[in-house]
Amino acid sequence: MTTGLFKYFPTERDKLKWFANRQILLTPPKYFNDPWDFAVQFRKWSVTELRKQCPFSWSENSQLFNKFRDDMTSPDFHVEESRNYQEEVGKIVGVVSLTQNPLDRVMWAHYAESHRGFVAEFAHREEFLKDGFRQRVGPFGPAAKVKYSNPNKQQPKCKRDYSNLANVLWRKHSAWYYEHEWRVVQSHETGTPGQAGDGTPRSLLKFEPNDLIRVIFGLYICESSRFLVGGKRDKTSSGAACEPQARAPLRSNRFGNRMQVALFEQLTTCNGELNLPPRGLNAPHSAVCYPL
Repeated sequence: MTTGLFKYFPTERDKLKWFANRQILLTPPKYFNDPWDFAVQFRKWSVTELRKQCPFSWSENSQLFNKFRDDMTSPDFHVEESRNYQEEVGKIVGVVSLTQNPLDRVMWAHYAESHRGFVAEFAHREEFLKDGFRQRVGPFGPAAKVKYSNPNKQQPKCKRDYSNLANVLWRKHSAWYYEHEWRVVQSHETGTPGQAGDGTPRSLLKFEPNDLIRVIFGLYICESSRFLVGGKRDKTSSGAACEPQARAPLRSNRFGNRMQVALFEQLTTCNGELNLPPRGLNAPHSAVCYPL
């Protein structure tokens, strides 16, 4: 039974560097691989709401008001409104996407660069229910479980007073159900200013050494990436790819703690079920624990 939540990482130099410094990226929604994520669709304006938004006296300019109403309720306006919201909200907040499933083959392909990356497990407190959402508190703030819409039903639209905004931002199409996502949304102001290699400003969230429980290496992770993640090479290693070492002791790494490292190939049973080894300093070491 796992107690943490997991995050997939590719081998992009920036993300490896940030992870080695105990930082992860607060991602603006416009960079998501789902273009509809955070592109909030709003409910249509009511006549009363339109009259309040009208920049002139609607009662004295009925013809002009009708033109204003037609523009504000057109399909093109709603599409542009959604895109603008996604762009503007990304200037205020960023997202950390976590999952409860570290061994999904599709996510390893999409988010861990076809097994050239890794998965990190971060400690989270026990689950609780708040405002209709399953939540867990972790190093990056409260993570809420994303809800997945019935494929036969339309995605919920946001009310104009934003009273149901959380139900919109923490809901995705059922096609994404396999991700089992837990989503953290934080203001960029809570993060540390950073910069990507191309000069783009970024916001980064810090985690403490004890927040990191485990790292799972992909099948094709290279030695340099493994070194950046783990911080120390095994003195007895020839520098080749990771090899299983039964009952290998856990050693301190760059994070100042004793972190378990596992190889993806050894973490599933013959029927594909999750088979993570136990954690903790007193837990028996399995064949998938490696020294760093």
